[in-house]
Amino acid sequence: MSEFDWQDLPPFVSAAALLERTGGRAPEAGSANIGSLEPGTGDLVIADVRWSVAEGAMRDSYLKAHIPGAIFVDLEQDLTGEGAPERGRHPFPDDDELSEKLSALGINFEDTVICYGAGDPMGAARLALMLRFVGVNAAVLDGGLEAYVRCAGEHALDTGEVRREPSDFPWQPYVRLVSEDEVQHAIPTKGALLIDARPPARYRGESETLDPRPGHIPTAKNVPFTSLLEADGTFRSREEIRAVFERAGATTERITFNYCGSGVSAAVNTLAMDFAGFAHVYLYAGSYSEWSRNPERAVETGEGEGSDAS
Repeated sequence: MSEFDWQDLPPFVSAAALLERTGGRAPEAGSANIGSLEPGTGDLVIADVRWSVAEGAMRDSYLKAHIPGAIFVDLEQDLTGEGAPERGRHPFPDDDELSEKLSALGINFEDTVICYGAGDPMGAARLALMLRFVGVNAAVLDGGLEAYVRCAGEHALDTGEVRREPSDFPWQPYVRLVSEDEVQHAIPTKGALLIDARPPARYRGESETLDPRPGHIPTAKNVPFTSLLEADGTFRSREEIRAVFERAGATTERITFNYCGSGVSAAVNTLAMDFAGFAHVYLYAGSYSEWSRNPERAVETGEGEGSDAS
């Protein structure tokens, strides 16, 4: 990755850049600039958001080994609001609820937050996107824990739990979220390109085990989030990612609504589109788990036009 401004982060930050910033040690707490209410002027916070659909939050793995100074963020408890399953399996916390959750984690509005996972970036992308949607300077560690270990070595990891002092995160409204009704309106009007981040089999309706009805939202194109990753788990180049989404019909002028099963893997696609320079990118947080639960919403099965799994 090229050099960048730590107070205005791109969506992805390399392990080498993080190591250069921290020297492999836990980031120091406290900043002379804290209180300026400007994103990126507070502490550097590292957040371990290891999570998978099969295992859920991986707190035990975190306790055994994590990046020095990293706090653990539980996707189910810390990044999911009330209202499931009607609002989807992992609805966003309401604005007030998010402030409470971030305060309990010790994250300040002024902080810079680097989020990482292992195996895939889904949980990390969910936290990074939520923070960016309320104005916090946040990014995903490109390649996750594996990339950090490749750079620093396994002996560079710490054990046990890290906790930050509770903060007073101010109420901030989300931006770039769309509702179920807005998605419905976009289908007949073609007011937005719909992109489904799930695996192709679930998109086609062939192996649905999580949601009420198999298939996808009508007109949606399939861009699995895994198609944006290299074999080592790092993200493909900006140009390659841009080409993937352009094959699905995305342009810099066209509005895009990203969704997945429950608003987690679609966060990866949304950050990747930001990284690639697409300007009008939104997230449907309720995603297919909300949509398919409503009998008034149509679904489609089979292969849609413009899908891309390359």
